[in-house]
Amino acid sequence: MGQGTVIIGVGNPLCSDDGLGIHFVRRFQSREDGLPPAVEIVDGGTGGLDLLPLMRGKKRVIFIDAMDAGEEPGYIFRFRPEQLTLEAHPEISMHDVDMASLLRAARLTEDYPDEVVIFAVQVKRMDLGLELSSPVKRALDRVVELVLRELKGDG
Repeated sequence: MGQGTVIIGVGNPLCSDDGLGIHFVRRFQSREDGLPPAVEIVDGGTGGLDLLPLMRGKKRVIFIDAMDAGEEPGYIFRFRPEQLTLEAHPEISMHDVDMASLLRAARLTEDYPDEVVIFAVQVKRMDLGLELSSPVKRALDRVVELVLRELKGDG
């Protein structure tokens, strides 16, 4: 059984809403009350399989990413890997490697944590730019709240 929790924000902060996970990491780290005990937060960039070592030995991994599933921009998804299929969520990606492939690879190693939760926000745009669109920026605060609830076991 693993120990502790790692929150991994992924994305490309140069492509507007695709940078959501990185914006999340910055926002979460800047909270006045600091990180909860036994919680690590990591900027996973566009990591792909390089994220496998971050998962090793963890009880829980929480991913934060952007996705395009055709919903209203800013819509927040919460799911577990067993709900993730490439057919159902074709645009969930760790950029170099899609999320489903990363988690399949982790299952083949000793890197697979006891629990994995994915929070993703529907993008509005993914063109070049450093700023999140308004609906995704509004969703960011809600994602922080949802992750805090998840950490307390109310997720």
